[in-house]
Amino acid sequence: MSLEYRICAFPASWDRMFLTHKRALNILHPTKRKFLSINFNSMTHDMGSKYKVSVCLASYNGEKFIREQIESILSDLGPSDELIICDDGSTDRTCSIIQSFNDTRITLIYNKKNLGYARNFEKLISLATGDLIFLSDQDNIWIKGKIRKVMSVFQEDSSIRLVCHNFSPIDAFGNDFKINMPIYREGKRNSFIILVSHFIKAQFYGCTFCLNRRRIKDLLPFPSSTYSHDHWIVAWAAINGHVFFLDKALIKYRRHNSNISPLKRFSFKTILLLRYKLFLQICTAIYRRLHYLW
Repeated sequence: MSLEYRICAFPASWDRMFLTHKRALNILHPTKRKFLSINFNSMTHDMGSKYKVSVCLASYNGEKFIREQIESILSDLGPSDELIICDDGSTDRTCSIIQSFNDTRITLIYNKKNLGYARNFEKLISLATGDLIFLSDQDNIWIKGKIRKVMSVFQEDSSIRLVCHNFSPIDAFGNDFKINMPIYREGKRNSFIILVSHFIKAQFYGCTFCLNRRRIKDLLPFPSSTYSHDHWIVAWAAINGHVFFLDKALIKYRRHNSNISPLKRFSFKTILLLRYKLFLQICTAIYRRLHYLW
């Protein structure tokens, strides 16, 4: 059984995929534009919030950067929210740094054996009790107001299952870092377009994800073909609702030599294998959705 440092117990359709090309390109319905004019800087996360937030952070030998990441997350959380950290067998000071915060919103769980980052996130999501579930790496920095900006999207449209956003790359020292990364245009995407583009070239980063708890039972457990949690989550979200992109950079995304996400290119053979696994994940998401409807 997993050991826990601190436990915080707080109460916790498939849209038509084949839409017209015109609707697919309509990134935001005119009647929905009004939420973009909200002055986020004048509000805190607690004001009028009807959602409880869970932040799921996967840690492994992250002593260099995890303190700064946790500080940035806690400063954006409300008093009833939770930060769940699942440590995957760190051998450095990661866990002692987490314990030093002594914050009742933090739950630290030690994995008995190393699960790998995808299965670690699967465990984290299964433990989350919030209405909105944010995913977080251990080495980035959240920008103040991230939760409020993301939450407004879910408040505006109940069909949204997943919100992604842009980020600002930084290096190991926190300096701006120029790298060729995808930049999202603001708006809700058509599910079919999402799946096709995702299959051709997956360009989603789990550290920018926030999941709506609705239909979460179809997300868990992760299928055996899952090699990266973010790819499976996108397939699930597209089949069970909509994916929304925010064009705002809401985290500082750190690149360094110890990053899990590889900078090198995959071989053609590896790409084919990964696309085959992604195809299986999409089929699994469709099957689970149809099973629910039946």
